[in-house]
Amino acid sequence: MSSYFYRGVAFKPVDRVFRLIYAVYLHKKGYFDQLEKQYNKALALDLDSAEVNCNLGLFVCGRNKLGPVVKRGYKAYELKQFLKTNINIANK
Repeated sequence: MSSYFYRGVAFKPVDRVFRLIYAVYLHKKGYFDQLEKQYNKALALDLDSAEVNCNLGLFVCGRNKLGPVVKRGYKAYELKQFLKTNINIANK
């Protein structure tokens, strides 16, 4: 299965969603060092991704590194609030 992810990264290295899915796969397999690299690459591609900020924050929290968790949590919350506000404005 991981060969598909290697091919996907080679085919489209700037796709943050693909890297996020790959990180989730690595998490389920228990490859924590590799998954943190994928989350950080996804975050580098899109700093304003609520999903990446939230998932990375939850992962780091599980690893007892609470400093970065707070930063990622606030960023994810801020981005979700921004989306909710824009959706409400668009629906008016």
